[in-house]
Amino acid sequence: MNRITIKINLDQYKANLKRLASSLPTECGIMAIVKADAYGHGAIDVAKAAIEEQVRYLGVATLSEYNSLYQAGIDYPTLLLSEPVFIETDTDLAKNLTYTVYTIDFIKRLQAFASRSSNIIKIHLKVDTGMNRLGIHSRHTSEMLSFIQKCPHLYLEGLYTHLSQSEISSSGFTQKQLKDFLKIRNLVEVPLIHSANSGGIRYFPDSYFSMVRVGLDSYKNVMEVMSRVLLIKDIPAGESVGYDAQFTASVEIKIAIISAGYADGISTLFRTGHVFIKGNRYPIIGKICMDMFMVNLGNNDMKVSCGDEVTILGRTSTTLEEWADISGLNPREITCLLGNGKRSQKRD
Repeated sequence: MNRITIKINLDQYKANLKRLASSLPTECGIMAIVKADAYGHGAIDVAKAAIEEQVRYLGVATLSEYNSLYQAGIDYPTLLLSEPVFIETDTDLAKNLTYTVYTIDFIKRLQAFASRSSNIIKIHLKVDTGMNRLGIHSRHTSEMLSFIQKCPHLYLEGLYTHLSQSEISSSGFTQKQLKDFLKIRNLVEVPLIHSANSGGIRYFPDSYFSMVRVGLDSYKNVMEVMSRVLLIKDIPAGESVGYDAQFTASVEIKIAIISAGYADGISTLFRTGHVFIKGNRYPIIGKICMDMFMVNLGNNDMKVSCGDEVTILGRTSTTLEEWADISGLNPREITCLLGNGKRSQKRD
């Protein structure tokens, strides 16, 4: 029996996309971000659901992520969100793949690749307006645009930037980024302009342009994580539980040992969290172990038994937002950690 079961509610995912689309201008499309296995939710199934909702684009981080989608029969406009170290040599795979560009060297290699195969390859130029991560610095964008115009096998379809503080609603830094980006946007006419991520959609309507990139907010209430009770145990008053004796029972209690741990993505930072068994809430006690953790059942009036299902994460138990608040972890990190344990999960 698997230690954890992960259920992915694709209907909820599609409902989230519908809700987000309804908040945008009619002419503004959505790029569904499905990198990192769709934040641990399963990229192939999520991408298919996004396509059913008629998103304009998919977004991936690596060529291998794109290839996995393509080999699963997903042939849909997809943006590679960074320049790859190597360029894919199978021209068939490149037909619906759009490359992000921001360095002269890569643009030269991409132009050479496209000319050898007589293809026209779509590109989006990423402009660094203050994130200081990927992208051509805004002060060099004009020269970059001139260089791209000299590449007959490259089609500049898009221009975009990345907001650093989009989840801070009063961020003056974001406003400065958007002001700088607007200056660049006025240098060229391209079909797709995008800067907003989930935070930008929530707080900065002037960041929408012709497309938005939706990640975290599309995954709200989509993942549910369950495990099972492995053992029920009596703990006398005064005795401790778990590594380093971080919990000591002040009165006699019963505990349940749950068959999941940090090897399954249950972060040790969730030690002050809680789970639900038979609809009742029970606090986690002691240190979370590699493949198990403990919860306090009190006197076990509700008669929790070995084998009972335990809900660790879900809309009707501890939500992703609550788990993030308890642990201090980025909610994206939480779902990626959980989703990485594929050996111990089942998706319904």
